[in-house]
Amino acid sequence: MKISPALTAVILAAAAGLGWYNHQDLASVREAQVKLVAEATTLGISLDSSLPSDGGRVTKRGRERGGEDKSAIAAGIAADLISMTKEIEILKKQGDLTVEAAYRRLQEGLDPAMLLDSSQFKIFIASIHTTTSLPVESRDDLIESCLDRMSAKHPQTVLAIYTDCADLMGDKSKADGFAYHAAKALAAQDLAAASQWIRENEKNFPDDGSIEALRHRAVAEGAKSNPKLALKLMAELDIRDDTHVIDSITEAATTPAARTANLAVIRDYLATLPDEKARNEATMRAIGSFTRSLETEGYATATHWVANEKFSPAELEKIAAEFQDFRKTDGAGAWIDWMSANLPAATSVGHIDKLVRKWTEADYQAAGKWLANTPASPTKNTAIRSYAETVSTLDPATATQWAMTLPPGPDREATLKHIQGQSPTQ
Repeated sequence: MKISPALTAVILAAAAGLGWYNHQDLASVREAQVKLVAEATTLGISLDSSLPSDGGRVTKRGRERGGEDKSAIAAGIAADLISMTKEIEILKKQGDLTVEAAYRRLQEGLDPAMLLDSSQFKIFIASIHTTTSLPVESRDDLIESCLDRMSAKHPQTVLAIYTDCADLMGDKSKADGFAYHAAKALAAQDLAAASQWIRENEKNFPDDGSIEALRHRAVAEGAKSNPKLALKLMAELDIRDDTHVIDSITEAATTPAARTANLAVIRDYLATLPDEKARNEATMRAIGSFTRSLETEGYATATHWVANEKFSPAELEKIAAEFQDFRKTDGAGAWIDWMSANLPAATSVGHIDKLVRKWTEADYQAAGKWLANTPASPTKNTAIRSYAETVSTLDPATATQWAMTLPPGPDREATLKHIQGQSPTQ
């Protein structure tokens, strides 16, 4: 698409009113900024001079007053940003501005543009696109910075540019890329609006699988805030792999109440899957993902939440397996007690062994303290064996003392034999 004649006329009129400059040194850039400030004042545009090196900023209050020329405001902000970019490049070449400081100044310069409405932002981008005051590479980099920033804050504005005048965004591949990221950002804010835009504009994307990827990523992004709609759209948009969508739903639930609500939504969706094998596999993936999302809250909170949900024996087994991969070990004793109480003895032994060994490697003193305060039971005996065998590589004497607390029999003998095998004297 090309810039429309009407838009071109508006840009030229605004440019004529404000004056555009093509000076090559820092002094002339500053002179241009002074003139811009004076001319902007005649237009009733309020300027913020708190950062004098930038020549003043167009403020939100100034743009919101009635009776102003909106196109002139947009072109004025563009002219100010172009002048600032020229100044930044000169200062960088002179070594008077670091890369980090240049980036911060540019981001500050973009602030006024982020307050423009959609029609103004088109004029703003078109003004930069048509300038001859900057090298082509600098101009394109500036446009990219503007579109990236606006995509995150107001993605619909960027999508409107893509729909109406995509050539302002650069070549076709660049324009498609900006639209792709803006659509994902919009999905996080308003999944219904994003899905509608994708349907209406998918014909503009190349036939290389990118539109399928966009559907998938947009729905997964929107699933964080609107899980029910996301799962509904999977069928409507022919998204066959539900992994990322379900992962987004589980990861977005950061409280017990949210987990319960999102689990119910996922169960309702899984109940609609006709293939039993696919349904069971998806269920286990979802359960595993929910379990992993609990790690930040620790074992005590996780135990309480799991106890309140109606998980099947197979699902409990999956949960127990996932908990062994927790990076945290604080409070692992609570989970050992839970596994002992809720899993069959034949399956709990392996999970308890793995967790105790991991806990001992991470903090053998905490694991030992828990063992010392735990009443005698088959579960404790399993934990003692795991603890003693693990600690034997560091402290064979302590390991032997713990092994001797086991009831006489094969378990004690096997544990002592293992400890002796780890002794440096052997």
